[in-house]
Amino acid sequence: MITLPSNAKPYTNCFIVTVTPDLAKEWLRNNNFNRPLKPRLVDKYVRQILEGNWQRTHQGVAFDGKGLLIDGQHRLHAIVRTGQNVTMLVFLNENQMAHESIDNGKTRSLLDVIRLELHDNTLKGKHISVLKAMWGGRFCKNQDDLTAAEIGNMLRRYHNAVRFAVDMTDIPGVNDTVVMGVIARAYHTVPAEQLLAFSRILRGYDSHHPTSKLIQEFRAWLLRLRDRQEATRRDVYKRTSAILDAFLKNETTCDIFRDHQERFPIHGNRAE
Repeated sequence: MITLPSNAKPYTNCFIVTVTPDLAKEWLRNNNFNRPLKPRLVDKYVRQILEGNWQRTHQGVAFDGKGLLIDGQHRLHAIVRTGQNVTMLVFLNENQMAHESIDNGKTRSLLDVIRLELHDNTLKGKHISVLKAMWGGRFCKNQDDLTAAEIGNMLRRYHNAVRFAVDMTDIPGVNDTVVMGVIARAYHTVPAEQLLAFSRILRGYDSHHPTSKLIQEFRAWLLRLRDRQEATRRDVYKRTSAILDAFLKNETTCDIFRDHQERFPIHGNRAE
Protein backbone atom coordinates (compact mmCIF):
# COMPACT_ATOMS: atom_id res chain seq x y z
CA MET A 1 0.00 0.00 0.00
CA ILE A 2 1.38 3.40 -0.98
CA THR A 3 1.24 6.15 1.65
CA LEU A 4 0.75 9.63 0.21
CA PRO A 5 2.27 12.69 1.91
CA SER A 6 0.06 15.11 3.83
CA ASN A 7 0.18 17.71 1.03
CA ALA A 8 -1.41 15.30 -1.49
CA LYS A 9 -4.61 16.59 -3.09
CA PRO A 10 -7.18 14.81 -5.29
CA TYR A 11 -6.88 15.64 -8.98
CA THR A 12 -10.37 16.91 -9.70
CA ASN A 13 -9.95 17.25 -13.46
CA CYS A 14 -9.58 13.53 -14.13
CA PHE A 15 -12.50 11.18 -14.77
CA ILE A 16 -12.98 7.52 -15.63
CA VAL A 17 -15.19 7.55 -18.71
CA THR A 18 -16.70 4.81 -20.84
CA VAL A 19 -16.02 6.28 -24.25
CA THR A 20 -18.54 5.24 -26.88
CA PRO A 21 -17.86 5.44 -30.64
CA ASP A 22 -20.28 8.38 -30.92
CA LEU A 23 -18.54 10.20 -28.08
CA ALA A 24 -15.15 9.51 -29.67
CA LYS A 25 -16.39 11.03 -32.95
CA GLU A 26 -17.65 14.11 -31.08
CA TRP A 27 -14.34 14.58 -29.30
CA LEU A 28 -12.36 14.15 -32.52
CA ARG A 29 -14.18 17.20 -33.91
CA ASN A 30 -12.13 19.16 -31.36
CA ASN A 31 -8.90 17.73 -32.76
CA ASN A 32 -8.01 20.99 -34.49
CA PHE A 33 -4.26 20.56 -34.58
CA ASN A 34 -2.25 17.52 -33.56
CA ARG A 35 0.62 15.41 -34.83
CA PRO A 36 -0.11 13.52 -38.08
CA LEU A 37 -2.28 10.46 -37.56
CA LYS A 38 -0.37 7.17 -37.77
CA PRO A 39 -2.73 4.59 -39.35
CA ARG A 40 -0.59 1.61 -38.27
CA LEU A 41 -0.77 2.76 -34.64
CA VAL A 42 -4.56 2.98 -34.95
CA ASP A 43 -4.52 -0.55 -36.43
CA LYS A 44 -2.60 -1.79 -33.37
CA TYR A 45 -5.10 -0.23 -30.98
CA VAL A 46 -7.98 -1.66 -33.00
CA ARG A 47 -6.59 -5.19 -32.69
CA GLN A 48 -5.93 -4.74 -28.97
CA ILE A 49 -9.55 -3.71 -28.43
CA LEU A 50 -11.07 -6.43 -30.63
CA GLU A 51 -8.86 -9.15 -29.12
CA GLY A 52 -9.68 -8.10 -25.56
CA ASN A 53 -6.11 -6.97 -24.84
CA TRP A 54 -6.85 -3.29 -24.24
CA GLN A 55 -5.86 -2.22 -20.73
CA ARG A 56 -6.92 0.96 -18.99
CA THR A 57 -3.80 2.80 -17.84
CA HIS A 58 -2.93 6.27 -16.58
CA GLN A 59 -2.64 7.31 -20.23
CA GLY A 60 -5.95 8.26 -21.79
CA VAL A 61 -7.45 11.35 -23.40
CA ALA A 62 -6.65 14.96 -22.54
CA PHE A 63 -8.22 18.32 -23.42
CA ASP A 64 -6.90 21.80 -22.80
CA GLY A 65 -8.84 24.64 -21.17
CA LYS A 66 -10.57 25.45 -24.46
CA GLY A 67 -11.77 21.88 -24.93
CA LEU A 68 -9.27 21.09 -27.68
CA LEU A 69 -7.93 17.55 -27.85
CA ILE A 70 -4.21 17.47 -26.99
CA ASP A 71 -3.68 13.75 -26.40
CA GLY A 72 -5.47 10.53 -27.33
CA GLN A 73 -6.43 10.95 -31.00
CA HIS A 74 -5.18 7.47 -31.96
CA ARG A 75 -7.16 5.87 -29.12
CA LEU A 76 -10.32 7.71 -30.16
CA HIS A 77 -9.92 6.75 -33.82
CA ALA A 78 -9.53 3.11 -32.73
CA ILE A 79 -12.76 3.28 -30.72
CA VAL A 80 -14.59 4.65 -33.76
CA ARG A 81 -13.13 1.91 -35.97
CA THR A 82 -14.09 -0.94 -33.63
CA GLY A 83 -17.53 0.35 -32.74
CA GLN A 84 -16.90 -0.72 -29.15
CA ASN A 85 -17.04 1.15 -25.86
CA VAL A 86 -13.70 1.58 -24.09
CA THR A 87 -13.15 2.79 -20.54
CA MET A 88 -10.25 5.21 -20.05
CA LEU A 89 -9.08 8.20 -18.05
CA VAL A 90 -10.07 11.61 -19.39
CA PHE A 91 -8.26 14.77 -18.29
CA LEU A 92 -9.82 18.23 -18.65
CA ASN A 93 -8.34 21.75 -18.51
CA GLU A 94 -4.80 20.56 -19.10
CA ASN A 95 -2.07 23.02 -19.98
CA GLN A 96 -2.34 23.81 -23.70
CA MET A 97 1.47 23.76 -23.86
CA ALA A 98 1.48 20.12 -22.69
CA HIS A 99 2.43 19.18 -26.28
CA GLU A 100 5.98 20.14 -25.34
CA SER A 101 6.14 17.40 -22.70
CA ILE A 102 3.78 14.62 -23.81
CA ASP A 103 5.65 11.49 -24.98
CA ASN A 104 9.01 13.24 -24.71
CA GLY A 105 10.40 10.96 -22.02
CA LYS A 106 12.26 7.71 -22.61
CA THR A 107 9.77 5.41 -24.28
CA ARG A 108 9.72 1.75 -23.41
CA SER A 109 11.04 -0.34 -26.25
CA LEU A 110 9.12 -3.36 -27.45
CA LEU A 111 11.76 -5.52 -25.78
CA ASP A 112 11.28 -3.64 -22.49
CA VAL A 113 7.54 -4.29 -22.61
CA ILE A 114 7.91 -7.97 -23.50
CA ARG A 115 10.45 -8.56 -20.74
CA LEU A 116 8.11 -6.96 -18.21
CA GLU A 117 5.14 -8.92 -19.57
CA LEU A 118 6.91 -12.28 -19.40
CA HIS A 119 9.12 -11.51 -16.36
CA ASP A 120 12.12 -12.67 -18.38
CA ASN A 121 15.21 -10.46 -18.62
CA THR A 122 17.07 -13.12 -20.61
CA LEU A 123 15.05 -12.29 -23.71
CA LYS A 124 16.96 -10.40 -26.38
CA GLY A 125 15.90 -8.43 -29.41
CA LYS A 126 17.03 -11.35 -31.53
CA HIS A 127 14.37 -13.61 -29.98
CA ILE A 128 11.67 -11.16 -31.06
CA SER A 129 13.20 -10.80 -34.54
CA VAL A 130 13.28 -14.59 -34.97
CA LEU A 131 9.69 -14.88 -33.78
CA LYS A 132 8.64 -12.28 -36.38
CA ALA A 133 10.59 -14.08 -39.12
CA MET A 134 9.03 -17.39 -38.14
CA TRP A 135 5.55 -15.87 -38.11
CA GLY A 136 6.02 -13.97 -41.37
CA GLY A 137 6.91 -17.17 -43.23
CA ARG A 138 7.96 -17.36 -46.85
CA PHE A 139 6.57 -13.93 -47.75
CA CYS A 140 8.95 -12.27 -45.25
CA LYS A 141 6.59 -9.36 -44.74
CA ASN A 142 7.45 -6.82 -42.07
CA GLN A 143 5.80 -7.84 -38.78
CA ASP A 144 6.30 -4.51 -36.99
CA ASP A 145 2.54 -4.04 -36.68
CA LEU A 146 2.35 -6.81 -34.08
CA THR A 147 1.41 -5.50 -30.65
CA ALA A 148 3.33 -6.28 -27.48
CA ALA A 149 0.39 -8.43 -26.31
CA GLU A 150 0.42 -10.45 -29.54
CA ILE A 151 4.18 -10.97 -29.38
CA GLY A 152 3.96 -11.91 -25.71
CA ASN A 153 1.27 -14.50 -26.42
CA MET A 154 3.24 -15.95 -29.33
CA LEU A 155 6.44 -16.13 -27.29
CA ARG A 156 4.57 -18.10 -24.64
CA ARG A 157 3.33 -20.47 -27.33
CA TYR A 158 6.51 -20.75 -29.41
CA HIS A 159 9.08 -20.16 -26.68
CA ASN A 160 10.93 -23.47 -27.14
CA ALA A 161 11.11 -23.15 -30.92
CA VAL A 162 12.47 -19.59 -30.82
CA ARG A 163 15.01 -20.39 -28.08
CA PHE A 164 16.17 -23.48 -29.95
CA ALA A 165 16.60 -21.58 -33.23
CA VAL A 166 18.60 -18.77 -31.61
CA ASP A 167 20.81 -21.12 -29.58
CA MET A 168 21.54 -23.51 -32.44
CA THR A 169 21.84 -21.10 -35.37
CA ASP A 170 23.44 -18.04 -33.80
CA ILE A 171 26.56 -18.53 -35.89
CA PRO A 172 29.18 -15.77 -36.37
CA GLY A 173 28.72 -14.37 -39.86
CA VAL A 174 25.63 -16.49 -40.50
CA ASN A 175 23.37 -15.27 -37.69
CA ASP A 176 20.55 -14.35 -40.03
CA THR A 177 17.16 -14.07 -38.29
CA VAL A 178 15.40 -15.39 -41.42
CA VAL A 179 17.49 -18.58 -41.27
CA MET A 180 16.61 -18.87 -37.60
CA GLY A 181 12.95 -18.26 -38.43
CA VAL A 182 12.95 -21.28 -40.75
CA ILE A 183 14.61 -23.40 -38.06
CA ALA A 184 12.01 -22.25 -35.53
CA ARG A 185 9.22 -23.23 -37.93
CA ALA A 186 10.75 -26.63 -38.60
CA TYR A 187 11.12 -27.23 -34.86
CA HIS A 188 7.38 -27.99 -34.68
CA THR A 189 7.53 -30.98 -37.05
CA VAL A 190 11.20 -32.01 -37.37
CA PRO A 191 13.07 -33.97 -34.67
CA ALA A 192 15.46 -31.72 -32.77
CA GLU A 193 18.44 -34.01 -33.38
CA GLN A 194 18.04 -33.57 -37.15
CA LEU A 195 17.92 -29.80 -36.82
CA LEU A 196 21.01 -29.96 -34.61
CA ALA A 197 22.84 -31.94 -37.29
CA PHE A 198 21.80 -29.43 -39.96
CA SER A 199 22.92 -26.51 -37.80
CA ARG A 200 26.25 -28.20 -37.10
CA ILE A 201 27.02 -28.40 -40.83
CA LEU A 202 25.87 -24.81 -41.25
CA ARG A 203 28.37 -23.85 -38.54
CA GLY A 204 31.13 -25.20 -40.77
CA TYR A 205 31.78 -28.65 -39.30
CA ASP A 206 32.71 -31.43 -41.69
CA SER A 207 30.12 -34.05 -42.44
CA HIS A 208 29.58 -36.97 -44.81
CA HIS A 209 25.89 -36.18 -45.14
CA PRO A 210 24.71 -36.15 -48.81
CA THR A 211 23.56 -32.52 -48.48
CA SER A 212 26.75 -31.32 -46.78
CA LYS A 213 28.23 -29.66 -49.88
CA LEU A 214 24.96 -27.85 -50.60
CA ILE A 215 24.83 -26.54 -47.02
CA GLN A 216 28.45 -25.40 -47.13
CA GLU A 217 27.81 -23.51 -50.37
CA PHE A 218 24.77 -21.92 -48.73
CA ARG A 219 26.91 -20.90 -45.75
CA ALA A 220 29.46 -19.26 -48.07
CA TRP A 221 26.64 -17.40 -49.84
CA LEU A 222 25.24 -16.14 -46.53
CA LEU A 223 28.66 -14.87 -45.49
CA ARG A 224 28.79 -12.73 -48.64
CA LEU A 225 25.37 -11.14 -48.10
CA ARG A 226 25.35 -7.47 -47.22
CA ASP A 227 21.81 -6.13 -47.64
CA ARG A 228 18.66 -7.22 -45.81
CA GLN A 229 15.97 -5.88 -48.12
CA GLU A 230 12.66 -7.73 -48.33
CA ALA A 231 13.55 -9.40 -51.65
CA THR A 232 16.83 -10.62 -50.15
CA ARG A 233 15.07 -11.96 -47.06
CA ARG A 234 12.65 -13.90 -49.27
CA ASP A 235 15.64 -15.32 -51.15
CA VAL A 236 17.29 -16.37 -47.88
CA TYR A 237 14.04 -17.94 -46.71
CA LYS A 238 13.57 -19.92 -49.94
CA ARG A 239 17.12 -21.20 -49.89
CA THR A 240 17.05 -22.13 -46.20
CA SER A 241 13.77 -24.02 -46.36
CA ALA A 242 14.68 -25.77 -49.65
CA ILE A 243 18.12 -26.87 -48.42
CA LEU A 244 16.78 -27.97 -45.04
CA ASP A 245 14.10 -29.99 -46.86
CA ALA A 246 16.80 -31.60 -49.03
CA PHE A 247 18.84 -32.37 -45.91
CA LEU A 248 15.89 -34.12 -44.29
CA LYS A 249 15.42 -36.20 -47.46
CA ASN A 250 19.17 -37.02 -47.78
CA GLU A 251 19.30 -35.39 -51.22
CA THR A 252 22.40 -33.92 -52.86
CA THR A 253 20.60 -31.22 -54.83
CA CYS A 254 17.44 -29.14 -54.62
CA ASP A 255 15.51 -26.65 -56.71
CA ILE A 256 16.02 -23.51 -54.63
CA PHE A 257 14.02 -21.20 -56.84
CA ARG A 258 11.00 -23.42 -57.42
CA ASP A 259 7.90 -21.68 -56.14
CA HIS A 260 6.42 -23.72 -53.35
CA GLN A 261 3.98 -23.69 -50.50
CA GLU A 262 5.26 -23.33 -46.96
CA ARG A 263 7.48 -26.39 -46.35
CA PHE A 264 7.27 -26.03 -42.58
CA PRO A 265 3.81 -24.69 -41.73
CA ILE A 266 2.84 -23.71 -38.22
CA HIS A 267 -0.66 -23.58 -36.84
CA GLY A 268 -2.25 -20.15 -37.08
CA ASN A 269 0.28 -18.58 -39.45
CA ARG A 270 -1.21 -15.36 -40.87
CA ALA A 271 0.93 -15.42 -44.02
CA GLU A 272 -0.39 -18.65 -45.49
